[in-house]
Amino acid sequence: MNYDAVNDKMYFMDQGNLMELTNAALVDSIVWAGKRTFIPFGKGFIEKVMLQNGTAFVHWRIKNVNVGATGAMGAVTQAKVETINIRSMGVFSAESNRMNSADVYQQKNANEYYLYVDGKFSKITSKKHVLKLYPEYKAEIEGYIDENKIQMTEPLSVLELLNFCMGL
Repeated sequence: MNYDAVNDKMYFMDQGNLMELTNAALVDSIVWAGKRTFIPFGKGFIEKVMLQNGTAFVHWRIKNVNVGATGAMGAVTQAKVETINIRSMGVFSAESNRMNSADVYQQKNANEYYLYVDGKFSKITSKKHVLKLYPEYKAEIEGYIDENKIQMTEPLSVLELLNFCMGL
């Protein structure tokens, strides 16, 4: 099995054929090697992560971000770049279509973290969301974030923060 974080899909091999798991709502859970558990969430899956002080959920996501265009000698630039449309010359192929684009994309972490609070999932993607869930511990949480250099784009760092918060 493999989870595609860009398209929010679960894939598996069946007799040498790559298959997509559809109708996620009909699945109770998927457990990999007894260590990782994925449960249906929306049209995809979230991972259930057992921490020392409670359970967190991770919706693994990656987004494509436009970082510029290919300029001279392959360098990425923010300047306007025009490419020659070779299709107008009668050349048609998938390769020519890809080569005709000057845009450069980079994949960035866009994970969403959830805690199950008061019978519903509370979404966490920023420090602000954490503080909203635990307003009475604002000073302690901000101190922990600064002391441990928590980065909301690093999954292990976020899980450490959530574990700390559930232990308050």
